[in-house]
Amino acid sequence: MQWTFFHFPIVLGGLLTLLLAVYTLSSRETRGAQSLLGILLFSTLYSVTYGVQLTQPSETASLVWSRLTFPAFLFAAVFYILFALEYTNREGLITTSRVLVLAFPAVILSIVPWVWPSSVHQNVRMDEQLGITLLRFDFGEAYVLILSTVFIYLFVALGLVAVEFFRSIRVGVFRKQQLSILFGLGLPVLVALIQAFIPLQLALAPLSFAATGVILAVAIFRFELFEVVPVARQRVFQYVDAGVLVVGPDGRVIDANPAAQRLFENGNPLNQSLDTLNASLVDTDWDDRQKPVRCELSHASGETRIYEAERAPIFDDYDQFNASVLLFNDVTELDAQKQELEQQRDELEETTAQLERKNERLDRFTGVVSHDLRNPLNMAQTYLDLSREQGQAEHFEKVADAHDRMETMIDELLTLARTETALDEADFESIPLEPLVEEAWNTASTGGATLKTDIPWNCSIEANENLLQNILENLFRNAADHNEPPLTVTVGTMDDDGFYVEDDGTGIPEENRTEVFEHGYTTAGTGSGFGLSIVQEFVTAHGWAIRVTESNDGGARFEITAVTIDA
Repeated sequence: MQWTFFHFPIVLGGLLTLLLAVYTLSSRETRGAQSLLGILLFSTLYSVTYGVQLTQPSETASLVWSRLTFPAFLFAAVFYILFALEYTNREGLITTSRVLVLAFPAVILSIVPWVWPSSVHQNVRMDEQLGITLLRFDFGEAYVLILSTVFIYLFVALGLVAVEFFRSIRVGVFRKQQLSILFGLGLPVLVALIQAFIPLQLALAPLSFAATGVILAVAIFRFELFEVVPVARQRVFQYVDAGVLVVGPDGRVIDANPAAQRLFENGNPLNQSLDTLNASLVDTDWDDRQKPVRCELSHASGETRIYEAERAPIFDDYDQFNASVLLFNDVTELDAQKQELEQQRDELEETTAQLERKNERLDRFTGVVSHDLRNPLNMAQTYLDLSREQGQAEHFEKVADAHDRMETMIDELLTLARTETALDEADFESIPLEPLVEEAWNTASTGGATLKTDIPWNCSIEANENLLQNILENLFRNAADHNEPPLTVTVGTMDDDGFYVEDDGTGIPEENRTEVFEHGYTTAGTGSGFGLSIVQEFVTAHGWAIRVTESNDGGARFEITAVTIDA
């Protein structure tokens, strides 16, 4: 038995892969650990079998141990492919039947050296190199087939990783992890190519297989390779619906997923600067913003849509700023839905307000029917009974007065019930004030009263014409009902802030000036008590204010303010 200097790296490699296999076995739930365990175990077996082969000075013993190396590197290569499939997010391809098909050539080729040895080792002999007695032989047909199969396995694994690596390398992140996988899987191929051109009979393949196992183990457990899963990230990058731009430090787009390539009017954004794509993205102070940036983007199709853009910086393995990722979420439909919901909410609130107002009017109507109308009805019934008993005409006049009062009350109740007092901008128009005052005066029952106006000839008011005319009519009737002729009613404007209606009658006592707007309140025997209540409601509907004061002649003065007047 011979021991050589070359046993030290062989034993060290085998020991490292064995220890890592034990650690991997305890962490086998980690993603990628099972395929790595196979690589480590068969790499250990390769180191052990070749190391023992080197200790054998006889041809027969050395040949036996050489045959035992074949299943070691054949099955290690099989597990390389399984590892590459996991790394490239193709676990779905790893099924029991496919693994058996993949392993079948390795099983057959591991048996061939035992049942057909001459097809593997030809012209076997022992030779000395560097003071070591080594097994030497010529390659048989089966040996060439075994090496070709191993290289096919290695190139397939390396190709799976390389394709995905070069798709994502433009982003420039996770390079340490990705390069470690490429280097680890490519190391046995690289060593085999080097050994083909140097006259060294010692096999370097066991060392390269052991080194690959160590590199892959470090990548998984030290760099958390399968937690990062760059390939999976790349697939998400390619197929996610949101547009993703990767922008370099110079502000130019270095990568864009297919969704982002459809976002901009001038086509593919690759190698273009952000300011040529959308100036708002450059002007934004991203560092001071916690919320996404809203922007409008015009597509190549001509369609303009609304997006929320979010930015995330990317740092390299040395915490140096490398690039920025911009994520564009299409919120066009979401905004439309929000606007529709807000419109529906506003309509619901308006409908609720209308129902509340109608319920309030219904309450008033119920109170009037049950109480206020009962008084004139009782009065009419009383005088009707007296007229039947006494036959005096003056009692019929009292009945007629009571009916007139009920008619007035019913008319004003209908006004409250039928008039919608929820106004919006479309309900307002510019109305010349003086013509409307005269029309309202002619419509109202004012007896022998006289109208006087103090209104500029070109004065107009922003108001709802129907409600404003009703306000004036009720104020005119109120003045006529509570005063005896002769009576003068004056309408005028107040410093571009409103207008007033005043009379030269008896006025309203200061202690009663708040109560006059309550429904049903009246001091006139023939009044309904609803005229000023209607006035206040219609004034409020305009967003105006009304107050009662005393005119210069001692009569009542109603001032309506917060009015938009064009003079």
